[in-house]
Amino acid sequence: MQIHIVMPHGGPLASPEMIRDFAQTVEESGFHGLGFFDHLALPRAVESEYNLGAKPTGIPEDNLKKTLTPLYECLTVMGYVAGLTKRVRLSTGILVLPLRNPIYNARQIATLDAMSGGRVDLGIGVGWLEEEATAMQMPWDERGARTDEHIAVLRTLWESDDSYVSYKGRFYEFEEIDPKPHPLQRPLPILIGGHAPVARRRAGRVGNGWITSKLDPEAQASGMEDTRAAAVAAGRDPDALQWFTSIDVRFEHGAIKAPEKVFDTLRAYQALGVGQVSLNAMARDRADMFALVQWLATEILPQFGDTEIAA
Repeated sequence: MQIHIVMPHGGPLASPEMIRDFAQTVEESGFHGLGFFDHLALPRAVESEYNLGAKPTGIPEDNLKKTLTPLYECLTVMGYVAGLTKRVRLSTGILVLPLRNPIYNARQIATLDAMSGGRVDLGIGVGWLEEEATAMQMPWDERGARTDEHIAVLRTLWESDDSYVSYKGRFYEFEEIDPKPHPLQRPLPILIGGHAPVARRRAGRVGNGWITSKLDPEAQASGMEDTRAAAVAAGRDPDALQWFTSIDVRFEHGAIKAPEKVFDTLRAYQALGVGQVSLNAMARDRADMFALVQWLATEILPQFGDTEIAA
C-alpha cells in the first residue's frame, strides 16, 4: 500500500517556505507521495454541507477562511513541488473539474506530468461547494455532465497520436487543435472522487478507480463493490480499478490522537486491497506538524508502506 501525506498548502500553516520544507521532508522520510486539494473560491457564507467526510457536516460562516487561508492553488503548488523533489508521487485529491477549462487543464496537467517524470496521480470530482461554483459562474446542476465531458476532452487530447484533434460536445467544442504536449504517462489514469452513488457509478463507468475520504472500512468495501458492478455494466474490467482513500491523523497536546484507531483503519483498508492512503496530518504549529511527520515515518511506513516503492 502506498502511503502519501497531504501537503498543507492551505490553512494557517501554509506558506512557500512551509511547502518547500514539508515536501523535502516527506520525500527524505520515504513516503510514496504528496496529496494536494483544490478550491478556487472560498465563500464567506456557506449553506452547502461538506459531504466528503464520514457524514455530511455544516460549515459555519467564515470557517473556510479560518481553516483554509491562505490557500495556494493546487496545480501551481504541484509544479513547484515537482521541481523540489525527484521521487514522490503528486496526487490531486481532488481536482474539481467543472470549475476549470478542459483545454487549459489538459495542457497544464500534461506539462506537469511530463516535467515531473510521470509522477501525477489525477483524482477528480464534481465538487461539493455550490457557493464556490456560483462564484466561478459554473451552473451547479450541470456539474456532473460537465465533468463527464471534461474527462472526454482530457482523454481526446492526451491519447490521440493525430497531428490535430477536434471535439464536439454539449458544453465544449473546438475545431482541429494540436494535442501536444502529452503527459508522460499514457494513458494517464483518472480516478473519480465522491461518496454518492452517482460518483461510484462514474468511477466504474469512465474512471480508472475510486477515491474516498474518511469512510469507515465497511462503507469503503460496499462502495468498492458498487464501483466494480458499474464497471461490469459498462463492459470494463473491474479488476483494473484502483482504490485511493484518505484519513485524518491528529497531533494534540504532544501526542498522536487515537493511534490504535489509525492502525486498525489502515489494516482494514489494506485487507480490502486499497492501493493508496493519503494521511491528512493535522497539527497546531510547524513544530508539531514535523513531529507528526516523523511519527508517521517511524510508525506507519514500516507497517503499511510498500518498501520497494518507498526505497
